Amino acid sequence: LESLQFGDGLQISDGGIEYLDGITQLKKLGVAGTMISDAGLSRLVQNNPHLEIVTVGADADAAHHSLVALTGAPALQRIDATGNLLTEVAVPVLQELPKLSEILIFHPVEKLALEQA
Repeated sequence: LESLQFGDGLQISDGGIEYLDGITQLKKLGVAGTMISDAGLSRLVQNNPHLEIVTVGADADAAHHSLVALTGAPALQRIDATGNLLTEVAVPVLQELPKLSEILIFHPVEKLALEQA
């Protein structure tokens, strides 16, 4: 399995993540709008070192992901982000992702984060 996209608003949470531990070849992962926490997202990232594209974010009823959860994704090339995830805390994390070449943002970002990028 190379692509796993959870539907926006799907009530999957960290409890469901443990059933995915055997999946280790993902290249594309979408968790925006789910109840998966940063810890659950980090677990998915660590179990799938070949991730190239990740969709993260939140709406009012879902967990809010931080980009810090993507630490340790050596193959990550693109992040699709909903919500205000590009913060001053996130910028140093992004700079440590060696293959990151594209970020798609679907929400206003903090001015300070743009100045640091």
